[in-house]
Amino acid sequence: MVKKKLKGLILVIILLGVGNNISSRKLNFNIMEKMDLDKYTNKIKPYVQVVNQKIQYIKDPSLNPKYMPEEQKKLTSGYKKEIQNINGKEITIWKGDFTGNPYGNGAPWMGGKRLNFFDKSFDREGIQKNKYNEPERVWKDKLVKNAILMHTFDRTDTYTLIDYSEPFHTKNIINNNTIIKLYGIVSYADDSGVKLDDGKYYAIKNDCVLLIENLSQTSGIAFNPSDFPKNALVCITYFNDEIISITRFCIIQ
Repeated sequence: MVKKKLKGLILVIILLGVGNNISSRKLNFNIMEKMDLDKYTNKIKPYVQVVNQKIQYIKDPSLNPKYMPEEQKKLTSGYKKEIQNINGKEITIWKGDFTGNPYGNGAPWMGGKRLNFFDKSFDREGIQKNKYNEPERVWKDKLVKNAILMHTFDRTDTYTLIDYSEPFHTKNIINNNTIIKLYGIVSYADDSGVKLDDGKYYAIKNDCVLLIENLSQTSGIAFNPSDFPKNALVCITYFNDEIISITRFCIIQ
């Protein structure tokens, strides 16, 4: 009886040994197989990246550096970079012709070149009559001529497209509060307020002056309305018929 049990135990041990040996070989085979697969994957990775890039170009041709919208091909003039100095602050703007991206990813074009420094994930505005409430439409226009692209705030990749021709305003009602934004050009300014190119004078408090510029975003500082230079584009914001802020952009000449 004891001998039978002993033989059975020996048989189990032998079987376990064989099983472990098979599992070990299988494990080694799996490891070698994975190593070979990794080598193969690393070899084909560059080709896969090229294929993926080609697919992206098919989905959105504007991502291809060689692509240029048909409207831009017809333009021969480039764009002009201009540095404005307003009360000691430098403002960078570009003047020229802009083409919206027909594929709708928000990337504007200027002077026949895609604006590679523009990141569509950041906020953008379009100062354009009747379109301000739909800023994304500005970039989809086939062609915006004689416009201005301006740095806004500290971020080097945040811009505002300015296509201004005459005073205009937008109106929104939020939670029963009426918010009106009036855009115009300063024709006269003193310590109490500004007169715009609509011929009207607007009294401004010093503590509601906002500045939009590429070096800094400041608000609530001691900045008198009289410091607004002539021909500066501004936005006066009303909250329930009360002026709460005036924002200065750049000089329109």
